[in-house]
Amino acid sequence: MKKVSILVFEVLEKAWALRDCALIDLKIEFVLDAEGNILVADVIDSDSWRLWPSGDKRLMVDKQVYRDLKNVIAADLDTVKRNFAWVKDQLDQLKPTIYHKVVVFMGSPQDKEHCNKIAKAAKDLRFPFSMENIPRQTNFGCFSLKIGSIVTALLIIVYSVLALAQCLAVLNVLPSKLTPEDTDAMVSYGVVITVTAVHAITLSITAVMLVGVLREKPDLMKPWLVWTSIQVTALLLIFVFWSTTNIINHSGESSLIIYVVEFLCLTIRFYMLMLVASFYKQLEEGSDETEKLRKLINPETWYSSA
Repeated sequence: MKKVSILVFEVLEKAWALRDCALIDLKIEFVLDAEGNILVADVIDSDSWRLWPSGDKRLMVDKQVYRDLKNVIAADLDTVKRNFAWVKDQLDQLKPTIYHKVVVFMGSPQDKEHCNKIAKAAKDLRFPFSMENIPRQTNFGCFSLKIGSIVTALLIIVYSVLALAQCLAVLNVLPSKLTPEDTDAMVSYGVVITVTAVHAITLSITAVMLVGVLREKPDLMKPWLVWTSIQVTALLLIFVFWSTTNIINHSGESSLIIYVVEFLCLTIRFYMLMLVASFYKQLEEGSDETEKLRKLINPETWYSSA
């Protein structure tokens, strides 16, 4: 009882100090419930405390003014009423703007029954309530996708470097001096230069993608996804066109093994694209969840009880 009394007094003393008013003392009453527990059972008002504005006893605004009267007249009662009205106005100023919100995160639908009990309790207390279904942790799956994306980036970087070296070797073999009649050589130059540019772009974009994967920055991965999607689409169209042309022309030069190898290479590129795209999607969803949580815990979006 002593601890509770001191705690109540210190809280109210600090509150009244904000209004330049000294709380001199107060009383609170305790009772025993049916189970023998000690409970505070009192209303704290101007009949329970003594208040001295600016710490000046002559300015007291509690019921002690009435107790000290020897002869009670109407003017004295008006003074008591004005004091009580002043206390009420000050209490309105002391009322804090309280922001509150109950947020329950469900890890799975099986938690809904228990969360509904919490929702009912929050509703009974008139608390704004939000029930969010947050997916379970996917750290292992996300880690696996990250490893796969790193391996993909390293393989493409190695392949691009070897391809660039091969292109440079071909350029050294081609004749350095060309005449207008060297049409085939000009076409070869154009093809090799185009392929070299493609591999150079792929190498640079893949390096940026690797940094994005390591730092888990989806914005750095997006250019690679767009570039690789274009490449895979172009390769697929070329494969279909080439295969259809050979079938129409009944070309016997292309064996079945070539079709299989080309198809496997295309499948591998597509698989790499899907692997990195899946990791990119998980990072994007993770950032969306983070932003969602920030909004939930942002007091500016909560309701005020004032």
